[in-house]
Amino acid sequence: HQRFFFIWIFSFRFPCRASGSVQERIRIPLKNDKGESITTVAEARIAADKILSVIRTKDEAQRLRLIQSELDNAEKKETQARQDLENSLAVIAAGWDIFMQCPNRPACCRRVPADKLPPHSTPANYACQYRQFTEWLKIHYEKVTLISEITPKIAAAYALHLENSGLASGTINKHIGFLKLFFKVLIDNEEIHCTNPFLKLQRKEGAANSRSALSHEQIARLLDTADGELKLLFALGYFTGLRFGDCCTLEWKEVDLSRRVIERIPRKTKNTRKDTGEAVVKIGINPFLQCLLTGARQTSKDQYVLPRYAALYLSGRDNAIIREVNRHFRQNGLATTRPGTGPGTGKRAVVDIGFHSLRYSYISHNAEAGVPAAVIQKNAGHANPAMTEHYTRISDQAARQYAAALQLSPEIVDAEFEELPASDESENRIQLRKYADSLTEEQIEQVLQWIRERFDSTYPEEQLQLFL
Repeated sequence: HQRFFFIWIFSFRFPCRASGSVQERIRIPLKNDKGESITTVAEARIAADKILSVIRTKDEAQRLRLIQSELDNAEKKETQARQDLENSLAVIAAGWDIFMQCPNRPACCRRVPADKLPPHSTPANYACQYRQFTEWLKIHYEKVTLISEITPKIAAAYALHLENSGLASGTINKHIGFLKLFFKVLIDNEEIHCTNPFLKLQRKEGAANSRSALSHEQIARLLDTADGELKLLFALGYFTGLRFGDCCTLEWKEVDLSRRVIERIPRKTKNTRKDTGEAVVKIGINPFLQCLLTGARQTSKDQYVLPRYAALYLSGRDNAIIREVNRHFRQNGLATTRPGTGPGTGKRAVVDIGFHSLRYSYISHNAEAGVPAAVIQKNAGHANPAMTEHYTRISDQAARQYAAALQLSPEIVDAEFEELPASDESENRIQLRKYADSLTEEQIEQVLQWIRERFDSTYPEEQLQLFL
């Protein structure tokens, strides 16, 4: 009898965990390429190998896929274990040191050592902001010890804490901006592995609290009642427009009394301007300031114009100077804080008048006097005109002066003159103007000549004002 060959293939199904596997048996007849039944053992083995090779290949691929899956899982576990280890090393208490060791930290932080931060520098401000944040964490989240454990919820709670503390919008934005930068630096440097909890916090909008500009009379009274280094400090603040730190640390090598100029790179932009020449501000020395500086130079043997204030400022004790300055403001009837704020009111003190008001006054008074905006911008050390415009304030007197510059025909003015309100000028000023209007050109020239003979012809107006 002729033999026919078949191959039996057993497959397993796994319908559910409870019932276990179910075996199925499949019977496949063996045939040659022509579709005829195979009758010899040799041909049967060849045909069976063709069928089984597909099954064996499929089983091998499945086996390799299982191995690859296990390998991926192992790599993920290894990566997670490494990240967990790195996160466990990045404790909050060591956060500042970790930040200062990251090569991608800001340039201002790369220029200084972590343990010797210059007072009033940006890195010193960063360190203070981080310290305040960690102190808040100890009180409200004492169980959080790792930097990676700080969540967006904690970040939002800290932002709310800053707002409830009564800080100005700009100050809050500086705190949040640093912490956002702090996490970015650590994450980019793979010191920690988490999302930036401060990333989605929005900047707080709010009106900036600007210092008030002082009047010429207030400036004169402040200078008249001060003496010693305090008098020179106020004079530098008003007649140069330099910031508080630049006035306190001004060196004699930056003061050229013969040329009557001060040339200095402001501390605020010293490390941010690449072009040193562009960073230098050149400020002319007012005659009154010239007298004060000349007198101080004759007795000074120090490198600093204000040696006592320089020592206090550079040692981080500038608060002592600020208290002395504010006391002088108050002694001259100028309230340094806005009414309804400060101690006893339950509200954070909002500073209305301070040393920075002298800088405001310098810029505003120069603008009123017609000094070109570009010169004011350069002297003030502003990078763009918008900042100078922010400082500019126009007084009532200057506003009236500019309004008077627009002249119409006499007929129109005379026709409407009776409807104008009475002038608020003093009787003496009105009388003086009448005298001036009654003088001839020759008489006016004689008066001016009398002034020139008694004052330096280079600065007659300034010296006359000081004389008066």
